[in-house]
Amino acid sequence: MRFRNLRLAAAVAALAFALAGCVATPPPGSQTATQKSQGAPPAPKIAPGVTDTEIKIGVLYPDAGAIAAFVQGGGGLGNYEAAYRAIIDRVNARGGINGRRIVPVFLSNNPVGAAPSQEGCVRLTEDEKVFAAVGFFVFDQPMCYLETHQTAVVGGPLTAKLYARARAPWFSTSHGGDEAAAAIEAFAARGLLAGRNVAVVSSALDLPTRDDTVLPALEKAGVHPVATAVMEPASFDTAAIDAQAGIVAEKLRSSGADIVIPVGSAVGVLTNAIAKTGWRPRMLFLDWSIGAFTAANADELGILNGAVVAGNNVNWDEATYRDCNETVTEAFATPSATGGSDGGSSAPAPTAVLGACGDLSLFTAIARKAGRTLDYASFQAAGFALGSFTVPGATAPTTYGPDKPAGTVIPPQLWSMDPASQGITPYIG
Repeated sequence: MRFRNLRLAAAVAALAFALAGCVATPPPGSQTATQKSQGAPPAPKIAPGVTDTEIKIGVLYPDAGAIAAFVQGGGGLGNYEAAYRAIIDRVNARGGINGRRIVPVFLSNNPVGAAPSQEGCVRLTEDEKVFAAVGFFVFDQPMCYLETHQTAVVGGPLTAKLYARARAPWFSTSHGGDEAAAAIEAFAARGLLAGRNVAVVSSALDLPTRDDTVLPALEKAGVHPVATAVMEPASFDTAAIDAQAGIVAEKLRSSGADIVIPVGSAVGVLTNAIAKTGWRPRMLFLDWSIGAFTAANADELGILNGAVVAGNNVNWDEATYRDCNETVTEAFATPSATGGSDGGSSAPAPTAVLGACGDLSLFTAIARKAGRTLDYASFQAAGFALGSFTVPGATAPTTYGPDKPAGTVIPPQLWSMDPASQGITPYIG
């Protein structure tokens, strides 16, 4: 695998550091997703947006223009709206969901600052009165739907702390960082942490993941970090962010760390700051998107010497994804299907197909299992009873249940990053 393939995951990850000061950090707490879902109050028997023949859903996709400003080369997001539309048309052509057509209300989600996402949330919940919001969310954006407007969501970063605040059914294919413990376990099992001086760095936004998931997992593995650091940009002042990254890099170097684990969005400018010092710690990335962002934006690829990424490669031959890709490819050949977030690209980007296929497949599977009587009560019960489900493009099935609203975590594989060849290969060290 080449770096250019890994970069497919970079577009969303690139936002995180730049936007960290613009979105509220989830409040502290100790309730886990398992505790919350098992003790969740029954969802009400209400069904906004549902008629005898239709199910109205809000479909959120990333605003390519907003994201391109933070990603080298514009991010390569692809035409998300057309990808969603093609897949929805396919579902409807095959009988819909228990005889009901999906009626989408599209929303280009600009994640820069809180105001745009709040305006979109109000539009979909109060004006359009959708049954559920499906698709692209960052940080705590789902809370406007789930907590403030008590509208169901499929998608977004379903962390334990955010899920504890939900007041409507919520299911996702993303654990939003809570799966980082599995990555730490994988690093420890392969001997990457024993006897090493480990430093952990995160942005302020990622502190819940660091404190509630990463540090306890390291403690369980017998690792006591020699240093921790937080990067908290106060603005979009590039010079100020670079200066702070330089201070953090020097702190980590002075601690004697020879392993650096970036948590979430802090990796962006930090790796370039480390590169300027001449210090070359080994980087251990907790998921594909963090490694992807570094590979796509590093000023000096030498910083990736010896780097290891935890994550599961996309299975491009997985049946549901393949079906989605064929559907979208055919639709893009039709003039009426062009337009949307990419301005009418002649071919669908894999990121767009993968995102649209995952969100819609999960929503459709749960709604179908709910049966003809579709409301929040039946939707919640169906999600908790969904059982085995293969996320499009996944390497293995996951399991949904009362204690698994985002499915079970698939144990990650480890991958080596070789800057000389710009290749990604299975880790065998």
